[in-house]
Amino acid sequence: AVRKLTPKPSRKPLNRKVNVGNMQLSPLTTLTFLAGSVTVSASVDCLVAEQGCIQEQSCMAIYRLLEYCAAEEAVAPLRADARLECLEAQNSLQRYRPLQVCKCQRGSRREEHCLKVYWTVRFAGGFDCLKAAQDCGLYEKCGSLRSEYVVACTKRAAVSDNSCNRQKCHKALRRFLERVPEEYSFALLFCPCSDTLCGERRRKTIVPSCSYEENVRGEERAGKPNCLSLQNYCSKDELCRSRFADFQHNCQPSPLSASGCMRERRTMCLKAYAGLIGTIMTPNYVSNSSTEVSQWCTCEGSGNEWQGCQRILQMFTNNICLREYDVLRLGREGSTAHSLCKLRLLPSLSLLSTPLIVA
Repeated sequence: AVRKLTPKPSRKPLNRKVNVGNMQLSPLTTLTFLAGSVTVSASVDCLVAEQGCIQEQSCMAIYRLLEYCAAEEAVAPLRADARLECLEAQNSLQRYRPLQVCKCQRGSRREEHCLKVYWTVRFAGGFDCLKAAQDCGLYEKCGSLRSEYVVACTKRAAVSDNSCNRQKCHKALRRFLERVPEEYSFALLFCPCSDTLCGERRRKTIVPSCSYEENVRGEERAGKPNCLSLQNYCSKDELCRSRFADFQHNCQPSPLSASGCMRERRTMCLKAYAGLIGTIMTPNYVSNSSTEVSQWCTCEGSGNEWQGCQRILQMFTNNICLREYDVLRLGREGSTAHSLCKLRLLPSLSLLSTPLIVA
């Protein structure tokens, strides 16, 4: 169970001044000054930015919550609801400019603390794709069930045929999603990316060549089915019909709602989306460079039913409940200023090239 995310008590703020141009300002004045529309060229030390934040009650509350998030994530993956709270806190802190642009002095006495501040406000929630895969591999149930569906989705149905057994693939995917805790499975499915290599890893998580696209026949891939036909096949399958109805219920847009979604509990929409994976209407990312999702279907040849076909397709391609959902939105907005996938591979380079002022 996840403990309630409660900020730690504040530390006593420093009273030192910081120079901005020819002016000597307190940390709080610096925070106010830099958060406005004035462009300041001087670099802000992360320790000074932290103290300025601590002197403002609203900033301090958010920052303490992010400290707790980072500490908890270092021990074990956060649950989906806790991760959402942390990511929302990170988004709220974006308006405090000094913490977003601050640097650290290499070799300084408090360099370690400074770097801790730098990375705290860039909390990633353990949601980068490489770390998600590593965490899954370290958890026996996740690793074994993931291997199970990968084998099922990549094994050829016959020696002379390049097609897979889609039914077995879908069954193994459902087994994975039903038995693996969401903090592991959702991290694999919804990790944010800011480069195409990471995006490709995310897109291929569900082995889309079998689970998402039509079976390969010989050397040619089958064309996309019509979305109306796809829904018709789904309606004849009890599981798919139930999962699709759940998705429609929990991810229904509404112009009367402030969020744009009829259901305010956004985690329910995400669960309903994941529930479709492993059914006839399995959705997936459309490319390795975006967070747009879609069904593997088209509205070509729909004739008089074109509008009805578009409604089905746009439940995924143009659904504000998916667009506004923080997890799916992260990749498009660039969850941090850096590629999280690259940071895991090049930790020394990322530390030297990004937050430090070379003295």
